[in-house]
Parts: sequence; C-alpha cells; structure tokens
Amino acid sequence: METSPPLPPGPAPPLPPPVPAPQAKYAIYNPSAAPPCRFYSKPQGCMKGRGCPFRHDGPGRRQPRNERPREARPPCRFFLKGQCRNGDQCTFAHEGAPVEAGLPNLAALSIASPADDAVLTRDLLGPFFAVDVECVATGTGYADRDVARIAIVSENELTIFDAYVKPTKPVVSYLTQLTGITASGSHLEHAQPLNEVLTNLKAILPKNCVLVGQSVDKDVAWLQLKPNEDFREIFDVATLFRMPHTTLQNPSTPYRYFSLRHVVKYLLDESIQESDHDPVVDAIYAMKVFKRYRHLHESPEHRRAVLETLAKTPQTPSFAKRHPVIDGVELAPPKGTSD
Repeated sequence: METSPPLPPGPAPPLPPPVPAPQAKYAIYNPSAAPPCRFYSKPQGCMKGRGCPFRHDGPGRRQPRNERPREARPPCRFFLKGQCRNGDQCTFAHEGAPVEAGLPNLAALSIASPADDAVLTRDLLGPFFAVDVECVATGTGYADRDVARIAIVSENELTIFDAYVKPTKPVVSYLTQLTGITASGSHLEHAQPLNEVLTNLKAILPKNCVLVGQSVDKDVAWLQLKPNEDFREIFDVATLFRMPHTTLQNPSTPYRYFSLRHVVKYLLDESIQESDHDPVVDAIYAMKVFKRYRHLHESPEHRRAVLETLAKTPQTPSFAKRHPVIDGVELAPPKGTSD
C-alpha cells in the first residue's frame, strides 16, 4: 500500500508581539523614555504641568471649562501655605491669598546662571564613596557631640564600612530617635575609640576617592579626615538642588536647600528617616541621588523640571525641625547661623 505524499507546509504561526523596552518611571529622570500622560490629550488637560512624571507630546487639547467665577470659590488652603501644586488649574480661589515668599523665578533657573550657581560634575572622577556619621550628645548644646557610628557605601551602593565608635566623653543623651542607638543596647559597649576606628577606615578608603553625601563637609570634619591625604575631594549632594532665595533676609544663607528626605520622597518616590536614622540607609540614598542627578545642571529643562517638583511639593521638615529638642539637647543650630 502506497503512502500519501506529505502535505505542503502551512503558513508559519504569527510571531508574538515584541516586548516593549522598560520605560523610565519618571519624566524627570529621562523625559524621552517616560510613558505618555493619559490626561494631557484630554479636554481638561493635565493639572501637574511640568511637574508631571509622564511625557507631554504635542500642544495638548485643554479647552476652557464652564467654571464658576474665581471670586465665588472657597479659598485654597494649600495656597495659603504656599503649597498648592495645581496652579491655574486649581478649583479653589487663589486671589488675595498671601503666598509665602521665598520661591525664586523658576523660569530664570538654568545653567546659564552665574558660574557660582552652576554645579557641573563632568570632570569629577571617582572612585566615589558616600559617607554618613551619627553622633551622640555629650552636652545640651547644638555642637556638643561625639561620633558614635560611621557608615561608608561604595558607588555600587554596597556597604564597605559600618562601625560603632566609643565616645570619649560621658553621654548626656544617645538621641535614640535620631541615631537608633540606645543606652541599654550593646552598640557602644564593645566599640573601639575613634582613633582605632579611623585607622581601620583609612586602611580601606582609597586616598584618591571623592566623598559624597548630604552636608558631607560636616561628616568629614567629625572624622578629622584631611584632603589630599585621606581623600581627594568632597561633593555635597545638597548643592545639586539649591535654589537662590528671592529675598536675602540672611546674607549668610543665599540659597534654599532641600533635605535628603525631601529629595528622596519626591524624586525617588521612597521614604527614609521615618523613624530612627540609619547611616547606612542615608549613605545609600545619598549615593543614589548623586549618581542619578550629578549631571543635572547640564540640562536647563531637566534642572527646571526637577526644581519645580521640589519647590511645589509640601516641605518635608528635617528631623531637627520636627524635634528641635530631645532629652534637653538642642538639635537645631542657633538662629542667625547657617547649618
């Protein structure tokens, strides 16, 4: 019995649709890679404007709406505090509301500003390490502190050094809410003195490194590290987001700075320092911010969008502002001085 000839091959099955490349979550990170805003093309438009984390393509289709007159609207309670993020799209009244002074003209913020306002890091070469120091109180004054814990994080966000330090003076307060260190714990019981801890630290820290962090100059001063001997230079991540004050009430503080907690909350969409501080966590997020925004001042539009986001969002108070005194110890610097 003869076999039937094989049937001709049928059409090839359709290929599965290509998997789209992952997109950036926020337009302020990479505007061209952000997904499109689904509100921008609708008649009501997008209320977030330049602060929107999604891409705005084209002129938009916002049309005038039949709205009740502004004078008939109740006042906006956020505008009264200078914290309304909706601008002209707000459904509450803004007329007559005293906005807090202090925000500069955002349209004028660009890398074309004076040289001392630009923070350019293109020529800043690594290796980079983030440092954060926690101190306990040895007196009731703002400056009465002794180093109690040191954390160093690499550029890959790995902890390379985390050590407790035995204070040289009697401890007045462990500032547990701020440091996470307790009197009953064994954190400092078997700790080494600062000079021994620094010997171990210097043994692993490259002498040509760049130390980064929030107000890192203070950490370096606490650790008595010397430039060109223990490190090459330092970089304060807070300077990336500084904004010139519109009114110089205190000439010694011409800029407004944002806390690391505020920057992480509104730019990275994460929360830190909600309870006890952890210097490892703070160092990791300082490094995250540095790596993501170190070239911020090279793009005027990117810089403007980031600063608008930070300026228009409700202020995230620092720990010292939320708790100016703990156990009788002053956490905020005296008025009239820069922190």
